[in-house]
Amino acid sequence: LVFALDKDRSGAISVDEIEQGLQDNEVIAEFFDRLNIPADFTAHDVFRLLDRDGDGEITEAEFVCSMYAMVNDNEFQGRCYERVTLNSVLHAVFQVHDVVSELVLSLKAQEASSTQSHTDWRRAQSSRTGELDTPRGPPALAPTPDRAPRAPAVPSTEW
Repeated sequence: LVFALDKDRSGAISVDEIEQGLQDNEVIAEFFDRLNIPADFTAHDVFRLLDRDGDGEITEAEFVCSMYAMVNDNEFQGRCYERVTLNSVLHAVFQVHDVVSELVLSLKAQEASSTQSHTDWRRAQSSRTGELDTPRGPPALAPTPDRAPRAPAVPSTEW
């Protein structure tokens, strides 16, 4: 059955090959029907059911193990498989979290280094030109009656 699905002879089955096999091969379609897989399962659902390591392809060993588990499974074994799968997902999430944390720290370090380099460059430029190391921009305007600071609005307590 595995080899009947593996149309490109890559040694692994893709979701497209399962989809094609379910549509074009009556023996394969009947085989999956006899497994009593839920009627609304798509080829993608069947693929995810069989792809034990989640790498996007189903090897012969994965296919055999998954089929064996589906055919010879009891309730306890099913819960064990579910738990292993959930723990694998949890492990992957923690690995992603660790990688993202390292990237954030690296970016913060690069930003700090970049900011320090820019400050050093400005100081070097200022010392060459004799300018003071002060931020540039428009001069501050003195308050006048039309530009006087306004008091913040106080919310009314009257209902």
